[in-house]
Amino acid sequence: MKNALTAIAVTLTSLGAATTGALAQGAEGRIAVELPQAVIGVAQNDVLNMRAGPGVKHPVVNVLYPNDRGIFIRRCSNYVFWCQVELDNKVGWVNMRYLGGYAD
Repeated sequence: MKNALTAIAVTLTSLGAATTGALAQGAEGRIAVELPQAVIGVAQNDVLNMRAGPGVKHPVVNVLYPNDRGIFIRRCSNYVFWCQVELDNKVGWVNMRYLGGYAD
């Protein structure tokens, strides 16, 4: 499990997610990032789709807008780049390349 935690921390760091003291093991054995995230790399006239599951084959269940903040990662799947996130009681899966940590 320690190697899995290290691998996910390295993956999240390489994708731009904030990880300093922010990793915790979730109830399902997956990793959750405790620091809030923000939408990054999405054009102002576009949205980030939140999907029912990890991957583009799953239907869109909600959207996040450019510069949305306060997004929490609930868990990440075995599909390395996909994590389940929550913002204002909206829950869905997003590609991690579009999330980054922030500090207020």
